[in-house]
Amino acid sequence: MVGEYPETSDDIDVLYVYQTEDWAADDPVLSADSASDGILLSWREEGELVGSTWFTLYTPYPCPATDRVTLSYYLPEGTKNVELSLYDLSGRLVASYVSIPTAPGRHEIAYDTSVLPAGVYLVRLSTDTGALTRRVVIAR
Repeated sequence: MVGEYPETSDDIDVLYVYQTEDWAADDPVLSADSASDGILLSWREEGELVGSTWFTLYTPYPCPATDRVTLSYYLPEGTKNVELSLYDLSGRLVASYVSIPTAPGRHEIAYDTSVLPAGVYLVRLSTDTGALTRRVVIAR
């Protein structure tokens, strides 16, 4: 059995894909603690966990952007077919990156927005396990 739990807030989107076939976890422990810059979520899973994958698309900053926006994302081990795309609100593809870093960990890409008209755009991170979308505003 495979399931997806998309988690969304104003600052972060996380997609957790899990596989329960041949899965065993003894009492997973989840906690949330207040931190100086928000809430720190932590978890511990004991036992054998097969096929778990997290990937994240962070809120683009600064927002609104003027000449440059930073696009940040996190990829877990074994992520394949990664594409980062920028769309306008009518659904037209503005830019697509398939040659972005795909090593596990957090990555940042600085995107030059000076050639784009002011408006609202959608950033989409697609992988072999799903896709996440964030909004970015470009102001002049």
